[in-house]
Amino acid sequence: MINLLSIDWDYFIDTSNETRNTCFPDTPDDILTEDMRKEIWEPFYETYDIKDIGILDNKFENLKELIRYIKSYNKNTVKYVNDSHRYMYELVYKFLEVRKSKLVRVFNIDHHHDMYQYRKPNEKINCGNWAEMLQEELGENFDYNWIKREDSEEYNFWGKIDYNESSLEELYKIDFDGIYLCRSGAWSPPHLDDAFLELKSYIVES
Repeated sequence: MINLLSIDWDYFIDTSNETRNTCFPDTPDDILTEDMRKEIWEPFYETYDIKDIGILDNKFENLKELIRYIKSYNKNTVKYVNDSHRYMYELVYKFLEVRKSKLVRVFNIDHHHDMYQYRKPNEKINCGNWAEMLQEELGENFDYNWIKREDSEEYNFWGKIDYNESSLEELYKIDFDGIYLCRSGAWSPPHLDDAFLELKSYIVES
């Protein structure tokens, strides 16, 4: 059994769904250069009062404590950081191949469940469907556990999604083979980047 911890930075943004839906960009693409990201966010900073949005300090500190525990427990835990969550799909298959395993268990700390069906023409994997595709392709060999926010949406186009609900406290019982952190920059306000980089350093430093 392979155990992977997946973390989306948007989980820690201290704001409501209403603010996300109204005051954050609505873009179909999550692969952006820094210039593109600045261009996307600039009009929203000019139109809405979002510069005072912070992070959930308690959840942020609790995660750092968990990361510290994981790294002290297993020195061989592999760490990955990317801007998009879509690459979690490739990472799962890489672990299955390298470790010669058929079973993978993913614990996803995320505001979104990432089990949506939408995609652009000629696109297979994106940041919103990677977990859905893994569940579809791996079936019972994919165990999906979601650590969600209180206001997280539990539905996709076909109804309530199929997942196991988990918590940060339960993760102390797991021996993780890998940790994946993504920024989701298209939906994460740039003024919070310093906190994201702090978390990144906390994860990747040995």
